[in-house]
Amino acid sequence: MSPRVAGAALALLAAVLLVASLAGIPAGWWTGHPVRNGEPMHKKDVDVTMLTAVGCNTGGDGSCEPLR
Repeated sequence: MSPRVAGAALALLAAVLLVASLAGIPAGWWTGHPVRNGEPMHKKDVDVTMLTAVGCNTGGDGSCEPLR
């Protein structure tokens, strides 16, 4: 396979994954409780996608905020 074909295939794959992420389709990213010192924090929830990361306080007021 020539380098141009391989590059075009990778660019197409990246574009498809970006569109899927923007459309809200889960594409194998991570969601769940964060782990601290080997123990899951059940009162917190994190959702990570290709473009965003959001943390929610599920054990308190239920507020969510973007993670940096």
